[in-house]
Amino acid sequence: MKTNIKYFIRLLNIIELRKIYIRRLILLIFDIILFYLSNLIVFYPYNFNDKTFLTILFACLSTTYLFTGAYKGITKYLNNKILFGIMYRNAISIFVVILLGNIFDFYLPEKKSFFILFITITFLTYLSKIILRELIELKNKYQSVNAYKVALYGAGKTGIQLLAALNSTNRYKVKFFIDDSKELQGRLINGVKVISPKEFKTKFKKIDRVLISISSLNPSKLKLIINSLSYFQNPIYKVPNLEELALGVLKSDNLKPIETEDLLGRDPVPIKKTLLEKGIRNCSVFISGAGGSIGKELCRQIIKLDPKELLILDINELNLYEINNELKLNSKNLNIKSFLCDATRKKNLEKIFSENKIDTVFHAAAYKHVPIVENNPFSGIYNNVFSTLNLCNLAKDHKVKNFLLISSDKAVRPTNLMGATKRLSELIVQAFSKNSFLTTYCMVRFGNVLESSGSVVPLFKKQIKRKGPITITHPEITRFFMTIPEAALLVLQSISLAKGGEVFILDMGEPIKVKDLATEMIKLSGLKLKSKENPFGDIEIQYTGLRPGEKLYEELLIDAEKESTEHPLIFKAIEDSYEFDYLIKNIELLEKNLFEFNKDGVFKIIQNLVKDWNISDYLKD
Repeated sequence: MKTNIKYFIRLLNIIELRKIYIRRLILLIFDIILFYLSNLIVFYPYNFNDKTFLTILFACLSTTYLFTGAYKGITKYLNNKILFGIMYRNAISIFVVILLGNIFDFYLPEKKSFFILFITITFLTYLSKIILRELIELKNKYQSVNAYKVALYGAGKTGIQLLAALNSTNRYKVKFFIDDSKELQGRLINGVKVISPKEFKTKFKKIDRVLISISSLNPSKLKLIINSLSYFQNPIYKVPNLEELALGVLKSDNLKPIETEDLLGRDPVPIKKTLLEKGIRNCSVFISGAGGSIGKELCRQIIKLDPKELLILDINELNLYEINNELKLNSKNLNIKSFLCDATRKKNLEKIFSENKIDTVFHAAAYKHVPIVENNPFSGIYNNVFSTLNLCNLAKDHKVKNFLLISSDKAVRPTNLMGATKRLSELIVQAFSKNSFLTTYCMVRFGNVLESSGSVVPLFKKQIKRKGPITITHPEITRFFMTIPEAALLVLQSISLAKGGEVFILDMGEPIKVKDLATEMIKLSGLKLKSKENPFGDIEIQYTGLRPGEKLYEELLIDAEKESTEHPLIFKAIEDSYEFDYLIKNIELLEKNLFEFNKDGVFKIIQNLVKDWNISDYLKD
């Protein structure tokens, strides 16, 4: 019995949506059988069985049905147009048979028989389609026993479109609409009740998925909805775009899961075109560290702004190869030059600057991973400090108009060596700003960037994929976060605001507990946090203890008050700095001690320049 049901369902699936030619052939065979039954009903009482007439009748009916689109429609969407189409095809077919009978003089039955034949074929054909539609509905209900029970958040136009799309599948069964509108609450939309968010709290345990069905939803509003559903531990998805809904067929991959950046709730960065143009449009732009996370995004945004040429430099061959190919694919008319080069090699850099008239430098090259720099202090110091020194010198010597350093929040009262090297890089930029009248030097300081190499998000995703555990150093640790495109766009707009020596601070929003971020990522992946309260969860969080030099929280300002700028998300400050000659003398002494592997001398010079850095942990050995 079960085998028969399985084969019957397979046949209905073919009729419903699947292989078009097989579907048309099956439906045509059904209709030929109905034509034969109609013939028996109409002509059997009169013992009429003329083979020529019947052959021509069946041929006309089959040809008309086949070539006038009778089998292109979807069976389950049955309406009056289908009935009119059947009547039209039957009338045409019978008219052609009568015409051919008169022309070729073969026997035709009485005229009233044709009218009865028309009514009978039309009735049986339309009735068969109604029955077929009902069978498909029964099949869908049978197959949807294990379907996801979902609630749609939003009962507007988009929600109604999504409901129709979901009803065309067997994977989802819509149980509720959730909506804030009191006018809609308690009403039915296509048989589905609209309930309030408060009422959903009493019914959410019956639901496997929540689909947010509100179009044009800005990130801050989306975050509010996500936060309001914090008690709901099953996956939450965003509505597909309206173009996909308009197709009327919903695939499982059309539903978009809530992304990590949605948890930030940050609305798109305001863009001031006038701020984007300075130093880029019709200019030669140089980017160090172009293969890194920020460097790549700077490249992507810059090629949209009509630079004269783009010079990209990176020490990593694969990263440079990938961004070079991407840029050339997306900007075929732009002159792009790629340099596989270490930014500490001054002679190599000198050749690049001598052969190219560079207008703007974005210095993004740095070793930024705290544990790696802690374990390789000399390499980290030399790379971060002397790449900055080299590029500042070359910008001055070659009269570059604009110079911008990508810094880090870890440069503020640094507790690790990487942060100390970034602060020292900032001091170098500030000193050159005091000693140069042709180049405008500035720097941008911001926090963690989602999805950048080494950030917690890619790490958490890998740990979730292998079912944990997720490792966090401390339950109270917090960080600032922003997306890579957001950071790059703000950096590009900062350079237009520079007068010289400023540190620009990006509005990072409120700091986020890393523990909360991990918990939300577990939830978004469709899994559950394993804890004392929920010992049968899927993934646990393990706390490993703060790493050497790691802070519980990050800061963005050292000793100055931030000032607003004409951009609402960019602030500036002028912080204390050193005179050029004093700083350069100490940097030269630092280089000498590095080459002599004089650890105590190196660290004492850094502490002398970066007052807030704690040297004690580095001199224990």
